[in-house]
Order: sequence, then C-alpha cells, then structure tokens
Amino acid sequence: MKLPDLINDPTIVAVAQKYKKSPGQVLLKHIVQRGVCAIPKSLSKERIEQNLAMFDWELSKKDVAEIDALDKERDGRILNFLFLGIPEDHPSYPFREYP
Repeated sequence: MKLPDLINDPTIVAVAQKYKKSPGQVLLKHIVQRGVCAIPKSLSKERIEQNLAMFDWELSKKDVAEIDALDKERDGRILNFLFLGIPEDHPSYPFREYP
C-alpha cells in the first residue's frame, strides 16, 4: 500500500511557495481553517514556532479547493496494516470488505 506523501505533493508545494510557507504549514492551515482541531507533533522549537505562525493568514477559496481535490476518499484514509504482515484471515482484522 502506497501512502500519500502530501508534504511533497506538487499542489501543496506550489501553494506553500505562493504564501511563502512550508508545506507542513499549508497542510496544518488547511485543517484548522476548516474548523478541525489539529494536534501537530513537533520536537524542535523552530517547527513549533512555524506551527503557531498560521493565524495571520488564510488560504484562498481556490487554494482550498485545489487541496480538497487531493482527497482520495476511502483509499486515502484506510490504513489496512497489511504492510506489517498481519494476516487478512485473522479474526480481528477489521477491513474485510475493503480490498
């Protein structure tokens, strides 16, 4: 299973360059601007400061729409754990209906 690499996605990178922000800031802003609570993980002071520097700017409706278009629906949200070697026939495997 190939997981999406949004930090390096060309759309995210282009939006980040437009606003002179990092791709991580753009992704975080996209979440928060939609009214969703985000809990970013960060260990460095610099990244924590970057995460906090998102309240003085807004993504345009066009940029939000471009980012929204990256949604892969269920394929982008289901992590089936098969890459860990968990057998699909295990009684507790939760994604039987999903290939």
